[in-house]
Amino acid sequence: FYIQLSRYTPLEELVGVPDVASLMRGVYRRIPGGILDADIAMLDEVFDASPSVLRAVNDIILYRRVYDPVERRFVPVPLRALYAASNYVPTSRELEAFVDRMTVRVFVDRLPRDPQTLSELVRRGALLDLGMHGGSAEPVADLSLVDAAWSVVRRVAAEIASDGVLTRAIVDCVMVLEGGGIRISDRRISKIPRVAAALALVRGMPFPSVDDVADAVLFVAPATREEMERAEEL
Repeated sequence: FYIQLSRYTPLEELVGVPDVASLMRGVYRRIPGGILDADIAMLDEVFDASPSVLRAVNDIILYRRVYDPVERRFVPVPLRALYAASNYVPTSRELEAFVDRMTVRVFVDRLPRDPQTLSELVRRGALLDLGMHGGSAEPVADLSLVDAAWSVVRRVAAEIASDGVLTRAIVDCVMVLEGGGIRISDRRISKIPRVAAALALVRGMPFPSVDDVADAVLFVAPATREEMERAEEL
């Protein structure tokens, strides 16, 4: 599921539109759709969404559910992964808790301005724009692989939490960053073993190293690009 959000995006575009046939009978019901049917979702310009949409997304992140005020019940969401993109990171206190729930943060710069890179950008960008990029539409994985990977990550993350050396490495990294002025919430600290386990899996290792833990902290801790640069220096 993909959607580009704005302050005018109604909640229905995210969780399903009203059932017209039911409305004609005087009954308000939704036709389930959107993120309710998705295994993987991408929310573009997520911080431009209205408060009602953000509240729904927050409930999806926390509990994999959406509240239906008409039927007065929670509708389960089968979501396995949620990705979001934004051109900015909000600093308002109202959105602070929501931003904090985005486990992994990746800050993307524009491409370098050298002749070779720009030439490649023009070539590939033009082909992509024209639908002539020649890329394969075949999937590289299915959901069974995603589920198997998640099972491994859960198991290894639990082992990390019981490993004195890696736990100490996490504590040391957090104390260095917080000593450098980077505040890390309790919620985000608790996510570090999970991210370290995922990094080890992606790198083909059965168990994370101290370096994997340090990289996981860099993915989880910084809230802004400036904090990311400071964390890398520390």
